[in-house]
Amino acid sequence: MPSPSTASSSQDYWEAVATEYQAVTRIAEDDFHFGPLVPGDRNLKILPPLEPGDRCLELGCGGGQNSIHLARQGARCTAVDISNRQLEHGRRLAAGHCLEIEFVQADLDNWLPPFPAGSFDLVHSSYTLPFLHHPRQVVARACRLLRPGGWLILSTAHPLAHAEPIELSETKRGVFLQNYFKPPVERAEQLDGQGIWQTETCQPRPIAEVAAWILDNGLWLRDLREPRPLPPSALRQSPPPYDSDRWRENLEHLRYIPIVIVFAASKTEEDRI
Repeated sequence: MPSPSTASSSQDYWEAVATEYQAVTRIAEDDFHFGPLVPGDRNLKILPPLEPGDRCLELGCGGGQNSIHLARQGARCTAVDISNRQLEHGRRLAAGHCLEIEFVQADLDNWLPPFPAGSFDLVHSSYTLPFLHHPRQVVARACRLLRPGGWLILSTAHPLAHAEPIELSETKRGVFLQNYFKPPVERAEQLDGQGIWQTETCQPRPIAEVAAWILDNGLWLRDLREPRPLPPSALRQSPPPYDSDRWRENLEHLRYIPIVIVFAASKTEEDRI
């Protein structure tokens, strides 16, 4: 395999992979997903109560399935992603539901949101943070966009997500992580239409580090979850809202560690209701 192009960028990678990604990944539009193989909000009940007309902003939306789910409940949704092809898929999905969602193409690492502070009732992002180069700054911008009483729902790769599986004996398995405070970076490659290998990196962060980004911006942490991947029996009976055969290939290893961590925080100390 050739070496990745030195000119590769996150946008180049996601433009190259978008069509295949949406084809092989099953993402629900009738539930809110937090990450691969874990239950959605229908079961976890992490989202705050929303009222028709509430404004919601999704960061790193992909095909916008979470925004579509919220818009179907009457929310006014804006969805941002780095990939035009991902956004095109989202626009087709939204049109199929007769929904008006504002889709915006932007690199979140360099995006200066054209919205005044306090514009949104909910800012949410599912499994986008580990792909960013400046996640702390992106979280700070997200917090500023919340109105008083607004909520931030952020799911990201758990620090153990890239731990290596090990066999301790014939009957026991475990995982190995050399340094929790600097989890390993995972790299993915995709050949684009010009025959250039594009690359993307996924960098989990320690839990306390991400929590500090939220708390340092004046939010109150209301909930923190490490949802377990669904067992094989549950996957057969009721597939999770974010699912793919590729993720299921690693299910035996993922039984021992959380893949995802979810943070829920509010702009004020008081609950919204």
